[in-house]
Amino acid sequence: MGPFLARWNYFLERRFPLRQDGAKAITGAPVVQNVQNAMIKRAQNSGGRTGNVSLTALAKRVGMDQACMAPFGLFVFFSSMGIMEGRSLPAIRQRFADLYGPAIKANWTVWPLIQFVNFRFMPLAYRVPFQATCGVFWTLYISLLNSSEPAAAVQQEEKRPEVEKTREREQDGQRVTTVEERLGRGRKHTY
Repeated sequence: MGPFLARWNYFLERRFPLRQDGAKAITGAPVVQNVQNAMIKRAQNSGGRTGNVSLTALAKRVGMDQACMAPFGLFVFFSSMGIMEGRSLPAIRQRFADLYGPAIKANWTVWPLIQFVNFRFMPLAYRVPFQATCGVFWTLYISLLNSSEPAAAVQQEEKRPEVEKTREREQDGQRVTTVEERLGRGRKHTY
């Protein structure tokens, strides 16, 4: 994801320059084959560090990032997790429908401030590492969200009688034992 984020940051830098003098330093440079190396060289030259910061351009950058990258990133995360967990396409769609709303709301609560700091104070070369550092904690949150059972599924499971659940497991050929059989008390578990 790092190279993609580097190109995204480069696009935002060119499209919404924060400083009028800095726009020439970023967009007026000759075309370079390796975009990442060019970004690092430009950031080190600090040619874009003169002039006043345009808060309008900064707001546009943050808004564009949240409107495009946030939904895309969550889609990629929940889709890839569903595939890696071995879920069927309908199950992935249902999981996405259950978790996307809370995740995008949390994203729009946390990430605009992070991206404001990132775009305003971080040189272009350090934006992806800054995002990745903050992203560790964000990934922890959405991983916990993904591993939680949706409330509707838990309520649905609790409403079904235990006898019906046991019959379905036995029909599927699974061995059903109870914790009582193993420990002398408890609920039924499938092994």
